[in-house]
Amino acid sequence: MVDATMIKIVEPLVSIIIPVFNRESLVLDAIDSALNQTYKNIEIIVIDNKSLDNTWRNIQKYKIDKRIKLFQNSSNIGPVLNWKRGIEYSSGKYVKLLFSDDMIAPNYIQNSIKCFDESCAFVFSDIRLLVSDKLLRVQSFFKTKYTTFEYMRSVLSDNIEGFPVSPGAALYRRKDVIDSLICSNIPNESSLESLKNGAGNDLLIYLLLCNKYPHIKKSRNTYVDFRIHDGSFSVRENLDHYYLWAKIYFVKNIYCGNHMVALQNALLYYVDKRLKVSKQYVQEKNAVSAFKFSRYYYYHYFFLNILQRLYRKINNFFSK
Repeated sequence: MVDATMIKIVEPLVSIIIPVFNRESLVLDAIDSALNQTYKNIEIIVIDNKSLDNTWRNIQKYKIDKRIKLFQNSSNIGPVLNWKRGIEYSSGKYVKLLFSDDMIAPNYIQNSIKCFDESCAFVFSDIRLLVSDKLLRVQSFFKTKYTTFEYMRSVLSDNIEGFPVSPGAALYRRKDVIDSLICSNIPNESSLESLKNGAGNDLLIYLLLCNKYPHIKKSRNTYVDFRIHDGSFSVRENLDHYYLWAKIYFVKNIYCGNHMVALQNALLYYVDKRLKVSKQYVQEKNAVSAFKFSRYYYYHYFFLNILQRLYRKINNFFSK
């Protein structure tokens, strides 16, 4: 008879994938934060997208650690295909995309992996925004479990809840990311090439998973650090159009659930709101003109937006 006390529970392998291009200093902090995880069964995949600075040379010091595997592309293949290649090199049941200018708390994997169950699409966390390594603000969340409809409804509108759209903010099943990562330009009428920066392709990972599972979860007492700096894509480029076309593509071509009219009106509300700010959104307005308009849902998002903004202001005031 086998003594139950002698049975060792094997924790599932988690692959932390760090894609990098021209981040010779920042990437070292990302790697160190991965190495410092309290969860021990990890592998770290660093994949250099043919950097032009000293990135590749600087990361060689990590070769002595058996948990780390270093790869370099023979040419720059763009961010999205670099994410894909890193995932292909990985072996874990779960994957964490850790961008080279970001960091994760030491207990990030430990606290996140325990949240997974069969109905969970992905696990995300609170987000700390840093400027020059000083805390700017914390994007926190009021619940630890949401329906995927709540996520889709919010991000298809103006995302007042602050749900993540960057794939660096969540933990996924490896097989789900492989199935959900679109490695082509998102169809659009504005001649945008989303493969050049990954904007839109990243959001669609979340949306496609929400189309597959009923819930998402937020891990407790941990966080991911997003650095705001001149070299980041979100600072250098106006990404709003990219994300809007990704949302339109999802609603028109992929979503197949019971909330079609509700999600169409979430997006209609957002496009109308943007159109009042800038006439550049006329193409997007034309693209959603065939959506079924519902006065109930449309004004529901209008008043929900006001209430959520008021609630967040009150919460921020009392948390100071």
